Amino acid sequence: MRKYSVIIFLGIIIISLLIVSSCHWSFKPKKPECFEKENMLYLEFNGEVIRKFRDHDNHNYNALIVEDFKNRKKIKMFFINEKSGSFNLINLEDTLVKKLNTLVIIDVSQKKEFKLLYDCDE
Repeated sequence: MRKYSVIIFLGIIIISLLIVSSCHWSFKPKKPECFEKENMLYLEFNGEVIRKFRDHDNHNYNALIVEDFKNRKKIKMFFINEKSGSFNLINLEDTLVKKLNTLVIIDVSQKKEFKLLYDCDE
Protein backbone atom coordinates (compact mmCIF):
# COMPACT_ATOMS: atom_id res chain seq x y z
CA MET A 1 0.00 0.00 0.00
CA ARG A 2 2.80 2.38 0.91
CA LYS A 3 4.53 1.72 -2.45
CA TYR A 4 1.42 2.90 -4.34
CA SER A 5 1.15 6.05 -2.18
CA VAL A 6 4.72 7.04 -3.09
CA ILE A 7 4.08 6.38 -6.80
CA ILE A 8 0.87 8.46 -6.75
CA PHE A 9 2.63 11.26 -4.83
CA LEU A 10 5.52 11.33 -7.32
CA GLY A 11 3.04 11.29 -10.21
CA ILE A 12 1.22 14.31 -8.80
CA ILE A 13 4.51 16.20 -8.37
CA ILE A 14 5.61 15.41 -11.95
CA ILE A 15 2.26 16.49 -13.41
CA SER A 16 2.35 19.69 -11.31
CA LEU A 17 5.87 20.49 -12.51
CA LEU A 18 4.84 19.94 -16.13
CA ILE A 19 1.88 22.29 -15.75
CA VAL A 20 3.95 24.98 -14.01
CA SER A 21 6.84 24.73 -16.48
CA SER A 22 4.53 24.93 -19.49
CA CYS A 23 2.95 28.10 -18.09
CA HIS A 24 6.34 29.58 -17.24
CA TRP A 25 7.83 29.10 -20.70
CA SER A 26 4.79 30.51 -22.46
CA PHE A 27 4.95 33.73 -20.42
CA LYS A 28 6.25 36.58 -22.51
CA PRO A 29 7.37 39.66 -20.55
CA LYS A 30 6.21 43.07 -21.74
CA LYS A 31 8.59 45.23 -23.68
CA PRO A 32 9.54 48.54 -22.00
CA GLU A 33 7.83 50.37 -24.86
CA CYS A 34 4.55 48.76 -23.84
CA PHE A 35 4.83 50.15 -20.29
CA GLU A 36 5.44 53.63 -21.67
CA LYS A 37 2.48 53.29 -24.02
CA GLU A 38 0.24 52.20 -21.13
CA ASN A 39 1.41 55.13 -18.99
CA MET A 40 0.60 57.57 -21.79
CA LEU A 41 -2.86 56.04 -22.29
CA TYR A 42 -3.74 56.87 -18.66
CA LEU A 43 -3.00 60.58 -19.04
CA GLU A 44 -5.80 63.07 -19.64
CA PHE A 45 -5.47 66.85 -19.66
CA ASN A 46 -6.37 70.14 -21.28
CA GLY A 47 -3.73 72.67 -20.41
CA GLU A 48 -0.67 74.73 -21.12
CA VAL A 49 2.93 73.52 -21.42
CA ILE A 50 4.71 75.32 -18.59
CA ARG A 51 8.01 73.45 -18.85
CA LYS A 52 9.82 71.47 -21.55
CA PHE A 53 13.11 69.83 -20.60
CA ARG A 54 15.40 66.82 -20.45
CA ASP A 55 15.00 65.33 -16.99
CA HIS A 56 18.62 64.88 -15.88
CA ASP A 57 17.50 63.21 -12.64
CA ASN A 58 15.52 60.60 -14.59
CA HIS A 59 17.83 59.12 -17.26
CA ASN A 60 17.82 62.35 -19.27
CA TYR A 61 14.35 61.59 -20.66
CA ASN A 62 12.41 64.22 -22.60
CA ALA A 63 9.64 65.60 -20.41
CA LEU A 64 6.84 68.15 -20.42
CA ILE A 65 4.93 69.64 -17.54
CA VAL A 66 1.41 70.64 -18.47
CA GLU A 67 -0.79 72.67 -16.13
CA ASP A 68 -4.40 71.60 -16.55
CA PHE A 69 -6.82 74.51 -16.98
CA LYS A 70 -9.67 72.86 -15.07
CA ASN A 71 -8.03 71.72 -11.84
CA ARG A 72 -4.66 73.59 -12.08
CA LYS A 73 -2.91 70.25 -11.57
CA LYS A 74 0.62 69.95 -12.97
CA ILE A 75 1.04 66.81 -15.06
CA LYS A 76 4.51 65.56 -15.88
CA MET A 77 4.69 63.45 -19.00
CA PHE A 78 7.73 61.62 -20.29
CA PHE A 79 8.46 60.84 -23.93
CA ILE A 80 10.26 57.53 -23.38
CA ASN A 81 10.64 55.14 -26.31
CA GLU A 82 8.23 57.31 -28.30
CA LYS A 83 9.00 57.26 -32.04
CA SER A 84 6.94 60.05 -33.66
CA GLY A 85 9.18 62.96 -32.65
CA SER A 86 6.21 64.89 -31.24
CA PHE A 87 8.24 66.16 -28.30
CA ASN A 88 10.44 68.21 -30.63
CA LEU A 89 7.41 69.86 -32.25
CA ILE A 90 5.67 70.95 -29.04
CA ASN A 91 6.60 74.41 -27.73
CA LEU A 92 6.55 76.07 -24.34
CA GLU A 93 3.18 77.77 -23.69
CA ASP A 94 1.37 75.59 -26.27
CA THR A 95 -2.12 74.49 -25.29
CA LEU A 96 -2.41 70.72 -25.42
CA VAL A 97 -5.43 68.44 -25.18
CA LYS A 98 -5.15 64.71 -24.53
CA LYS A 99 -8.09 62.40 -23.94
CA LEU A 100 -7.99 59.33 -21.72
CA ASN A 101 -7.15 56.02 -23.47
CA THR A 102 -5.82 57.67 -26.62
CA LEU A 103 -2.34 58.28 -27.99
CA VAL A 104 -3.30 61.52 -29.71
CA ILE A 105 -2.19 64.93 -28.45
CA ILE A 106 -3.90 67.93 -29.99
CA ASP A 107 -1.79 71.09 -30.01
CA VAL A 108 -4.47 73.78 -30.09
CA SER A 109 -1.91 76.59 -30.37
CA GLN A 110 -0.33 75.19 -33.53
CA LYS A 111 -3.54 73.61 -34.84
CA LYS A 112 -1.75 70.25 -35.09
CA GLU A 113 -2.50 66.73 -34.00
CA PHE A 114 0.25 64.36 -32.90
CA LYS A 115 -0.17 60.58 -32.86
CA LEU A 116 2.29 59.07 -30.40
CA LEU A 117 4.03 55.95 -31.72
CA TYR A 118 5.50 53.10 -29.69
CA ASP A 119 7.14 49.89 -30.88
CA CYS A 120 4.58 47.78 -29.03
CA ASP A 121 2.18 45.30 -30.59
CA GLU A 122 0.04 44.85 -27.46
